[in-house]
Amino acid sequence: MNLRKVRIGILGGTFEPVHNGHIQLAREAIAAGDLDKVLFLVSRLPPHKNAYAAARERFEMVKLALEGADRLEACDIELRREGKSYTSDAVKFLRKEYPSSDMVYIIGSDVLSTLPYWHDGETIFSEVEFMCFHRRGQMFSCEYMLCGLTEGQKSRIHFFDASIPDISSQGIRASLQRGVPCPDLPDAVDRYIRQRKLY
Repeated sequence: MNLRKVRIGILGGTFEPVHNGHIQLAREAIAAGDLDKVLFLVSRLPPHKNAYAAARERFEMVKLALEGADRLEACDIELRREGKSYTSDAVKFLRKEYPSSDMVYIIGSDVLSTLPYWHDGETIFSEVEFMCFHRRGQMFSCEYMLCGLTEGQKSRIHFFDASIPDISSQGIRASLQRGVPCPDLPDAVDRYIRQRKLY
């Protein structure tokens, strides 16, 4: 009898816009963490930044980017809720959706230092473990980034090298504004942005 729990990865963000680096990160997380699938959790109203495109547009771009992708799914739970999009609220909702699954939150090392300040962090750490990726060959020291966490919380963060390319959504938006081609965008997302004149 196979008693292995289903393992659900969560990749949250504004996805402004979603790009090939996000997709590659999710695939590497599946391989490294033995995940059954990764949910792309689209933030409707991010608490610490402004969104340029509407939440529904950003969700549609994620859907287009993941069309036909094995084990990658767009998740719209934030679009169905009012108020700011706090990770703790999303995690509680997903726990109801997947009551017997292991949940793993996927982050890049660039957000590691913000973890001690996430809203209702105790709830998040009680429900998920973290996979933290940094680019292979990058000089990296995490101790000073984790000084606001308990030892128990630190033990729930696992570190991995990633071969993800150096792509930023900000850089893509700048290229789009200049009319420069964006090879780091999935073709369907590129078409969607240009048809609707986003960014």
